Amino acid sequence: MAQRRPSKPNTKAATGARAHAALVDVISAGVGNARALWASGRIGEGADAFDRAIRQEPDNVQAYVVAARSYAERFDFERMDRTLEALVRRAPDHPGVHHYVAETYALLRLPDRALAGFERAAALPGAGPPTWMELASLYERAHRLDEAQDMIERAVRSGYDFPLVWLVRGRIERRRKQANRAEATFRALVARAGPDSEWACRC
Repeated sequence: MAQRRPSKPNTKAATGARAHAALVDVISAGVGNARALWASGRIGEGADAFDRAIRQEPDNVQAYVVAARSYAERFDFERMDRTLEALVRRAPDHPGVHHYVAETYALLRLPDRALAGFERAAALPGAGPPTWMELASLYERAHRLDEAQDMIERAVRSGYDFPLVWLVRGRIERRRKQANRAEATFRALVARAGPDSEWACRC
């Protein structure tokens, strides 16, 4: 999979927030302190701090996500899975929660689990363009081109204007032998992003 930049707070799990107002999505002081302890190599203290953050902030998505991804860095996948499962139990019908879980699997290069997670997110009320975009990219890589095009066009119609939408759209068009459309999509992205941009190189 292509590398993904770490998510900023208040992005993915905010999708559908009006329907799930109880959840918050912030790097709080408790979560930040736990992460700092973990990153400094104080693993036991960091794990205790993550547990404490989850207990004290049970509706903060980042308490679970930052903890799970930190455990993955140390190859503690059992603890990672337990933490993500706890998050899903907290909000089983929140599309943003499933998006974050799927994104974590994508970061770990686990495309089958990532695909299943994004599909689950996309099927829930309140799912939005970030999920459709990621799902389109995974469908394209899995050679499921019809489904990939359906998802990316849904993101385009929504007005979501992130450059990755257009890169994925162009890749799908190229794979479907729509050479003229793919070229137009790539050229439009280069014109917007600039010829020296990362996006131009990827085009």
